[in-house]
Amino acid sequence: EGNFLNKISYIEDKNLYAYCNEIRNFDIIKKKIELEKENLAYCIEIKDRIYGYEIKDIEPLNEIYGFNFFVVNFSFKNISHSFNEEEDAVIKKLILNLRQQIEEKQGYYIIKIPSFNNMLINQINLLEENLLFAGGTVCYYITDSSEKHYEQDELVIKLATKADKIKYHDEIIYLSEASFKNFFGQYHISYITRHKAHLIYKNWAKKYVENYDENNLFIATQGEKIVGFIAFDKTEYSYEIVLNCVDENYRGLKIYERMLNKCINYCLIDRKLITVSTQLDNIFPQRTWIKNGFKPYNTFYLFHYNNL
Repeated sequence: EGNFLNKISYIEDKNLYAYCNEIRNFDIIKKKIELEKENLAYCIEIKDRIYGYEIKDIEPLNEIYGFNFFVVNFSFKNISHSFNEEEDAVIKKLILNLRQQIEEKQGYYIIKIPSFNNMLINQINLLEENLLFAGGTVCYYITDSSEKHYEQDELVIKLATKADKIKYHDEIIYLSEASFKNFFGQYHISYITRHKAHLIYKNWAKKYVENYDENNLFIATQGEKIVGFIAFDKTEYSYEIVLNCVDENYRGLKIYERMLNKCINYCLIDRKLITVSTQLDNIFPQRTWIKNGFKPYNTFYLFHYNNL
């Protein structure tokens, strides 16, 4: 247990990280970093430790904004959980290299910083100009659940069929756009991406509605009207709930909790783990997750670096 807390291996894969947290063993992450270190944009190897990062294109955002979007993902193998001068100096070298690579390639960069890594936060703070703080994310997972029974009413919650996706296509997309209009996520916090932030969620919903071959959407209907949905992805280690919303005119009816309960009981038949994440300050869904047995396992900060 002491060793688990003192040495940390981290990769930007929420679902694999959740699985390793659950089994209290990070060997899969260590092996993955070893195997994929050649693909990193930059990597420092000292004894059994690895510090590295990759830079990836974000195509859907390139299309919405008309300029280059990149995400910076860090990988760390066997690094210390505690702040220390030696590793802080190594991470300084990592961040100076990152700065150089960013300056050479024009674009808008999203940098994900695991919140346990104080040395990384320290060095990112030293980048000062062009850096925008864009909030934080908290991640939860669940490994078992039981179906809850709610009072009978007109609400119907079910897995969306191809016919449902065709029938409710426009309503689902409209619902997602309306729901996220007042939501203040990382793309709203940044004054550079704010004007088109609502389109990100609209396009995201579209992806799930127009994928007719996958079971990836739970819908809640009242009569002929869509009042909420939950979209999810199947990954190697889990199902990940990625997008959900409820019509604000139908709030207070436990629609989200009821959809969530159906969704997790469906997903847990096939997978041992379900993950979900949101902004740190988005308290109400987190209360519902905790009430349904989810537990937190990771938090990270989001910084945007503007080199347009």
